[in-house]
Amino acid sequence: MTIHTEQDDHVVTITIDRERKLNALDYPTIDAMLAELDRVDCDDRVRAVVLTGDPIPATRAAEMGLVNTVVPADELLDAARYLAARIIRHAPTAVAACLRAVTRGVNLPIDEGIAVEAACFAATVPTDGVRTGLRRFLDLSATGPRTDGRRQGARHP
Repeated sequence: MTIHTEQDDHVVTITIDRERKLNALDYPTIDAMLAELDRVDCDDRVRAVVLTGDPIPATRAAEMGLVNTVVPADELLDAARYLAARIIRHAPTAVAACLRAVTRGVNLPIDEGIAVEAACFAATVPTDGVRTGLRRFLDLSATGPRTDGRRQGARHP
């Protein structure tokens, strides 16, 4: 079953249980939810319905690629600041384009999502940030492979 239902007095909680599909809605799940909503609509005791998804443990989220890292709670702020520092080293137009591509394309079919990504990338091509990045890449490529064990072009805070 893709959903479970619990009722506590006047509140019904409908929980989506599709961990392998990241709790995404498909037609069978939607049909099951609509049937359950029809059922509770006929119950005069029900005053509220809560729709939720089963939580996914952090380590499982990392395995599925939902998050890029998992850290202990006491290291979270430092890890977030490190990631923010890595992000802001990139051209603001590139960061904004990535965010636009993700937010606009996340719920689209794959071909439409790729088209959104391509349009967002194309909008960055004439910017100074892309020219500067390409220049740096070409300069680093011209110097040959690194010998210090770091990845070509890698920078650390």
